Amino acid sequence: MRIRLRPFGLLVAMMLLAFSSVLEAQRPELYYYRFNETSGVTTNDLANPGLPGVTAIVTNGAVFNSNLQRLGAACVNTIPATGAPVQTNKVFTASGDWSVEIWAFDNDNSDPTALRYLFGDQTANSFRCFRGGIAGANNIAFRMTGMNDVIVPGGAPFATWAHLCFVNDSRARTVTPYLNGVALPAVPQTNALPILGTATSGLDIGGYNTAVPWRGLIDEFRFWNRALTPAEVAGQMNIQLKNEVNEMAVTSVTAPLSDQVGCSTFSAAETISFEIENTGTTAMAAGTTFQASYTINGGTPVTETFMTTTTSLTIGQKELFSFATPANLAAVGTYTIDVSIVYGPDLIPLNNANQRIASSGGENLVSTFPWIETFDSVTLNGSQLAPLGWRQDPADGAGADADWYFRNISTPTGGTGPSSDHTGGGYYAHVEDDGNFAAVNLISPCIDLSSLPNPRVKFFVHSNNPAFPTGENFLSLDVISFPGGTVTMDVLGPIGHIGTSWSEVFVDIPAFSGQIVQLRFRGRSDGGSNSHDIAIDDLAVFNYVPGTGQPPQAAIAVLDINAAQSPGLSGVGSLDNGPYTTTIPGGDIISFEMKGEANQPVVLLFGALNPAIASFPGIGQLDIGGPIDPMTGIPTLIQVFADGTIPMGFNPFFNTGPAAENSVYFTMPPFPSGPLTTFQGIYFWTGGVAISNAVEILIP
Repeated sequence: MRIRLRPFGLLVAMMLLAFSSVLEAQRPELYYYRFNETSGVTTNDLANPGLPGVTAIVTNGAVFNSNLQRLGAACVNTIPATGAPVQTNKVFTASGDWSVEIWAFDNDNSDPTALRYLFGDQTANSFRCFRGGIAGANNIAFRMTGMNDVIVPGGAPFATWAHLCFVNDSRARTVTPYLNGVALPAVPQTNALPILGTATSGLDIGGYNTAVPWRGLIDEFRFWNRALTPAEVAGQMNIQLKNEVNEMAVTSVTAPLSDQVGCSTFSAAETISFEIENTGTTAMAAGTTFQASYTINGGTPVTETFMTTTTSLTIGQKELFSFATPANLAAVGTYTIDVSIVYGPDLIPLNNANQRIASSGGENLVSTFPWIETFDSVTLNGSQLAPLGWRQDPADGAGADADWYFRNISTPTGGTGPSSDHTGGGYYAHVEDDGNFAAVNLISPCIDLSSLPNPRVKFFVHSNNPAFPTGENFLSLDVISFPGGTVTMDVLGPIGHIGTSWSEVFVDIPAFSGQIVQLRFRGRSDGGSNSHDIAIDDLAVFNYVPGTGQPPQAAIAVLDINAAQSPGLSGVGSLDNGPYTTTIPGGDIISFEMKGEANQPVVLLFGALNPAIASFPGIGQLDIGGPIDPMTGIPTLIQVFADGTIPMGFNPFFNTGPAAENSVYFTMPPFPSGPLTTFQGIYFWTGGVAISNAVEILIP
């Protein structure tokens, strides 16, 4: 769930910032250390209700500092070389939503890349926060087992205070970082991220067990068992916190679901539900009344009166409510659902509103075409963190190599996968054959095909098995369609060993037109060896409209110039109808690639593009030239570029060669931008004469 600061909440936040010296607000539920003690070796936990345990210890050389504190009377100065500066001495658990805040002052300016831990608990899913190391210079990293890393750039500036906050929304599966009260992009998560610690020494502040600790100052450490709103983060970071007697908070909007995993659509009568919590210091009797309102995308509020039903809503206890008036969310798209409450005795309005972003048809819904995925948004070689909207399938297996990897260099075992991505300059996705899994699934974002009458999927695959025919693995493309989440297996594939090069593959899926779908790339690594990695790259989804030009004639007459594409966005290997096009800047190399029967001459013609101007049964059609000559029936304004039947100049190079394919290279002269000309070949073969596809050249 992502939360938006409402205008009223922003006004309150500004007021709180202005009066931070006199105003206090609600305390966190798990940990709250002010570090206001100016001497001694213990520090009080002011959380309410808090966690069971003994008083926290300031140890390993850490001391209180009353000269450079951020808030209150003092802070803690963490200067040890090893060990945890503050041991909280409480078993640390958080099962649902949670938020953690800390004020930090970095004094370690000797090496901005040095690893320094702000807090952590090695038993709690290796939960930790640190600067340097993999985070990079002056950055803060927040991570634990099963969590996608959260990086805060510039979160550790030297010799200045910085406020850091991390908010986990277990329903929306996101962790949102904040720096100095400003929200940074939320990081999608595969898991809900419960934290289950076992160490009686508890969460370390200023360190991470015996690992290198923070070197600087720490103040106002707070840990909540709920997801803070942006208004709370901005409004409370500059004030010390206390509890009010009568206080109610909206902890979350619970329905409709944000629908991150599936792609189902909502109805015209969706129930809006929310959860409130007694965040005051006294119990609320059954029958306590309050008003609640909701809006959809900032529209007209729907306001209703509610009454608590729990016999006694004790401190920290929650209750669910639903509006009687449903919301119309039938249209595919993203909805911003804001819920706010008005409770008379409540003196802290910051937490009286919450929000859910609900996507009908799935979050990160694809609805603009052609949709291209190059995987080049990945920034870390060997990462298993999928691009935005993509996800690894948690149900397909577990363990090493059970997920897809993203690389921009060779796969780890030489010769078993590609050495680079399809274009040579970015990332690709691959299944590592060191695993042994019947299915390693990579699932696309939700794709709305309602505007595509003839949807086509194309991508490039690298599938090379040096040990072929033994140890072979396979790749399949499945389609998951909604509503219902029905899986259609093998709409393409299984694809096994192909060879050492990237190959273009495509599949038309008109049966899914009008539906919302996900593409599932299902790789196998259980072929019995580790010699066959499978990779994909440069995916496209678009509406396929067949061209009106001559298609390539497989094994007879195929012309390719600089990886030309058909109107169906596919290369000549697709055998789509032409004409094909390619863009070549002046000064670049132009490559004429000819395929057909072995050792056959090719006459290469050129002229203005004119699809289907003349047809010759059994031979093909011409897509170039001007008006038809009435005497010959052949288009005029066609010229010969090269004649492979003439043994002079560069003409002899225009033939298919002994391998039935041949390439001729030239440097493209500088030409004005726009269409240059169109080439088309006349191929000689044992059956007579055949016309190749046409390729138009564009100058950028």
